[in-house]
Amino acid sequence: MHILLARKWILTSLALALMSTPPRADFVGVTWDGDAVRIDPTTGNWTLIGNTGHIQLNAMARHSNGRFVTANIPSQELPHIDYLDPVLGRADICALPFLNGIRALAYSGTDVLYAIDSNDSGTQNDLYTLDLSVPFGDSSIKHFVGTTTLAEIVGMTFATNGTLYGWSYVSGLVVLDPSTAIVTDVNPALGGSTSIQTIAFAPDGTLYGAGDSLFTIDLVTGAPTPVGSAFGVSVRGMEYEDSVSPIPFCFGDGSGRACPCANSGQVGHGCENSSSSGGAYLTATGNTVLSADTLQFTVTGERPTVLSVFWQGHAAVGPATYGDGLRCMGVGLKRLHIENAVAGTVIYPDGVEPPVAARSAALGDPIAPGSVRIYQVSYRDPSQTFCPFPSGGTYNISEALSVTWTP
Repeated sequence: MHILLARKWILTSLALALMSTPPRADFVGVTWDGDAVRIDPTTGNWTLIGNTGHIQLNAMARHSNGRFVTANIPSQELPHIDYLDPVLGRADICALPFLNGIRALAYSGTDVLYAIDSNDSGTQNDLYTLDLSVPFGDSSIKHFVGTTTLAEIVGMTFATNGTLYGWSYVSGLVVLDPSTAIVTDVNPALGGSTSIQTIAFAPDGTLYGAGDSLFTIDLVTGAPTPVGSAFGVSVRGMEYEDSVSPIPFCFGDGSGRACPCANSGQVGHGCENSSSSGGAYLTATGNTVLSADTLQFTVTGERPTVLSVFWQGHAAVGPATYGDGLRCMGVGLKRLHIENAVAGTVIYPDGVEPPVAARSAALGDPIAPGSVRIYQVSYRDPSQTFCPFPSGGTYNISEALSVTWTP
């Protein structure tokens, strides 16, 4: 009896521990050679996501909506700022910075984008804010804050308390005043290193640096500690990404591949439709845990009463033209659910249908722990004039979500 009680207590404690474990956050990075990579913070190992289509990418920042931006050093290409797709690895130019060469990017807690601009030698760094909402090619994108009082700053990131940290080749870990550009050396007795080219916080508050390899950085002493072995590539920009939560990508908002008829939707949505709703918008809530699947999708912004199809695929592809929209799911496609929208909205599953993982298994696609699936919702748009053939069709699709399923 005591043995059974003890076993039950152990199993219950283990289950509670697993339930309370926070989702792991990997880092997404860009390399000098132009690749997008994913970095495991526990091992320091990296895997290739894909080629960005650009070279000499040199900085990265993450907006609170999950959108990544990156920038290049303009020795081979003209200076540009890009939106980075963390699933496909593709980087698409979204703005021209009108600066010499961006060495570092960081979003504040209020989503103000800060940039370090450098002269060719790196001996002078200027702090700017950048407004990506201005029209493309508008020089009013940049706003000068000041010249930094220490130079060779190659990485920046905001802590959750609003402190703006930077990394300098010369001084190591520093703190920047975002209103004056005054820089304070965290530990004047400890110099910098060119082995670190970018810094970023993990969700648990640990500061990481990357360049030739991955490091943790002590916020008090500024001392870096290696994690794992050398990369073999030069990581120049890095930000965290929750690898468990659904990751939105394949936007039809003009930030990536153009919609078939230049029918860009609202930020983060699919391509615009003939109802001028801003495009379909797919979101997800609940657990992506196979043993306790509560994942629920909601799509809004469709035409009011159209037929809608929830799709699941094994791989991210494209983007490819799909009617009036862009499709990014492929390989082993399954039609999970079909339903007519009500006021342009469909929820699935809504409590009547089986859970997503169970439905997938019933369709012949059992999901293994650690597997990734891609989800999009297509819907009818019967207008013959909104985005006519051959550019478009009589259907459209939401943006995509990448979901990692856990045990």
